[in-house]
Amino acid sequence: MKKLFVLSLLVVLFASGCSLFGNAGKSTDMNSVPTNRTIDIKNSVFMPSTSSIKAGDSVTWTNQDTFAHSIKADDFSSSELTTGQTYTFTFKKKGTYEYVCDLHPNMKGKIVVE
Repeated sequence: MKKLFVLSLLVVLFASGCSLFGNAGKSTDMNSVPTNRTIDIKNSVFMPSTSSIKAGDSVTWTNQDTFAHSIKADDFSSSELTTGQTYTFTFKKKGTYEYVCDLHPNMKGKIVVE
């Protein structure tokens, strides 16, 4: 009788798509580890000029030019970055963030947070 019950239970679990191992092998957003995206400032250009990240991820800008740059947006801004200096910002909210170099307003970039 016990064998029939266990066998019936296994058939029900299998038929309903359940697994005895939960979400084994499946990726979920709750398990996502925040990452850090890098953007180089080189030849007076943000490279890449547009980046897509997830909420909670960070972006680090690194000045590779021989003169100062900055990063300015409505929600964040850096001080002047000389050669080799970096600025990091963590994006907690979804949205599109457009930014410029405050010293060279023709330099533009965009971060899309999903």
